[in-house]
Parts: sequence; structure tokens; C-alpha cells
Amino acid sequence: MVSIRWFAFVLLLLTAIFAFVNPQIAVRTYIIQKDLLNPIKAGEFSIFDYTEKQLQYRIESRLTFMQSVELIAYPSKQVVAKLNKNLKLFLYKGTISILDPRSNQWIKGTIHEKLGGKYIIEWNGQRLVIGFSKGFGKREFRDESDSTLLAESLIIKDNILYKLVNSGSTHIRAIYVPSTVISELLAAHHDHHLSGRFGVTHAWYMLRNRYYWPHMKETIVNYIQSCDKCSAVNVNRYEPPGFLQSVQPRDEVFQVLGMDWWGPITTSFNRNKYVLVIIDRLSGYFFC
Repeated sequence: MVSIRWFAFVLLLLTAIFAFVNPQIAVRTYIIQKDLLNPIKAGEFSIFDYTEKQLQYRIESRLTFMQSVELIAYPSKQVVAKLNKNLKLFLYKGTISILDPRSNQWIKGTIHEKLGGKYIIEWNGQRLVIGFSKGFGKREFRDESDSTLLAESLIIKDNILYKLVNSGSTHIRAIYVPSTVISELLAAHHDHHLSGRFGVTHAWYMLRNRYYWPHMKETIVNYIQSCDKCSAVNVNRYEPPGFLQSVQPRDEVFQVLGMDWWGPITTSFNRNKYVLVIIDRLSGYFFC
């Protein structure tokens, strides 16, 4: 029987190629749910939008030994992509068909597995390379003609879905938060009496390295700006600038000094570029 992991990869493959053939389709976030597992079918999946309400696609498999898969678009129920495996002992080899809605013609191609878990997909003069990138063994979809990164896969560890987030030179596993618990999560990190009711900037930096959901920053901004207690108190954490006032002259020298940096100048032997200049306000005497 074909594994669920294999069909998850096939799903990413078909949706990525279908979006590549149709560049007018915006990049979207999908929620995938498995429907059925029985001896004669390798698996059926429903693909929803990020709200988990609107059905976008279904992936349906045929008899297991044939490993035939179809991607069906909704609500039209039209087959838009197909994949059929060719019998081969070791490395995977199959044929793909993508429906081009502009010409209503099927674009045929092939998929070949290479050593190291790398896949080469060729169709209609295009060449797409799918392989593992550095960090957590995630898969990347690249257009080999210009090395453009088309899509990255999410990962599942211990039955938890993670989004791979770049933070500087490192990769972070951010928990993919379902839409049904976003409000509860924001309340715990903002409304709770131990949370400190931080502003947008602090809340964003605190949450973004731990969690992920679509339009995350926009959701955080709207939530905090709609907080009744924050709006009522409206604490200003910065002192307003004061008015300039004249300084009364002193009776003796070196009672009031002014200082400032002068530079940059020619680098010294000790690699210094700035000079600290100090001046007495009464006599005008200065030294460095």
C-alpha cells in the first residue's frame, strides 16, 4: 500500500505544478484533511482554504498497485491534474498531465526520481527540480531555469504541524495555529494578567518565532488596537520633549561643562576616529 507520506508529497507536487502552469493563481495556504483509507484506495484528501470552510481541491487515488492520482478542482469538479506511476523496481518514474485553462489542453510531462530523494519534473519545455534543502529535511520546489524558489513544504513532527520560518541564519519550527484557536492564543499572550499587555511590536516579536498562521501580523495589530482596556488607559511610555531654557551663568570656571564628539577624522595608530571635545561654559576653555 502506498504510504500517506508519499501521497502528501504527491499532493504538494500536483498543486505546485498546477499553480506554476497558471501564474495568475495567487499563492494560497491550504489545509489538508485525509478522508478515507481502505484496501483498494491508497487515500483520499480534501484540500480547504486557510479558513477550513471552502473546499478548493480533492485528491483521489485509484487502485493501489497502479498508483494513479487525480487532482479535482471545486466547485467545478473538474480534473485539473493527473499522475500515473510507471512500474520500476527502485527509483520512481511516472507521467503527469496538467490542464491549461487558457487553451483547455492537457500538458503532458514526466517525473523521475534521482538518488538522494531528488525529483526532476519536465513538461512543455519546463524543468522543475524538487529536492531537500538545508535544515529539517524540508522539500523545496525550484524552477531550474532561474533557480526561483516556488514552494516550501511544511513539516509534521509528533503529530504537530510546523511552519519553517527563517530567523536570521537559522530555521525555526513555528507551530501552525488553526484558525479556531487564534483568538484564544492572542488572549493568553495579551489579556492575561501575567502577559503585561504589551504593544504590537513586542507581541509580534514574541509570537512570530513560536507560532504561525496566515496574515499573522495583521491579526495581531487588529486584536491589540481593539483592546478596550488598552484604549481606555492609553499609557504613553515616552516622556514628551520639554521646552528649551536658558542656562544661568556660573560664578566659577568648570562648574558647567559641555561636551560633544568631533569626527570622523584620520584613523589614529590605536584605530580611533573620533575626539571627545569638552568646553567650559564660563571661560570658553576647551580640551580633548
